[in-house]
Amino acid sequence: MSRVFWLHDEGLTQPQALGATDRWVYFWDLAYFDNQAWSLKRQVFIYETLCELAQQGCEVYQGDTIEGLVALRQAGFELVTQTPQDPVLRGLVDILVQRVPDLVLKSAPRLVDSSKPLAPKRFFHYWKKVEKTLLGEVQPTTHHRVR
Repeated sequence: MSRVFWLHDEGLTQPQALGATDRWVYFWDLAYFDNQAWSLKRQVFIYETLCELAQQGCEVYQGDTIEGLVALRQAGFELVTQTPQDPVLRGLVDILVQRVPDLVLKSAPRLVDSSKPLAPKRFFHYWKKVEKTLLGEVQPTTHHRVR
């Protein structure tokens, strides 16, 4: 069974486990945006991000999110999404779970391994511990403290 990854505003990135037959979609839902009461700047940021993702293969639809996802599920796709933190998005997911009980919820990817003990007092100490993990190498401009 092919999967459809539903992107929402807390996870605007290509899914990590994307297979050759999988799709990834975003629904530009005007009712959702009205409910969020976001500024124009926030909406423009999401739009510009979606334009870049569309060039990578993301499908962007305008319409009701729940109805669109239910239609995709009825077409035979398994639905997968990232568990949201935002209460409005959680409400959408709760409604979707009522209509699509087999919705797969994935936890948000972590930037760094939090199983290691980190007890920094300031951001600089934290950054020194995670910089190589996040960027792949220590940047020459950030390895020392500037006073």
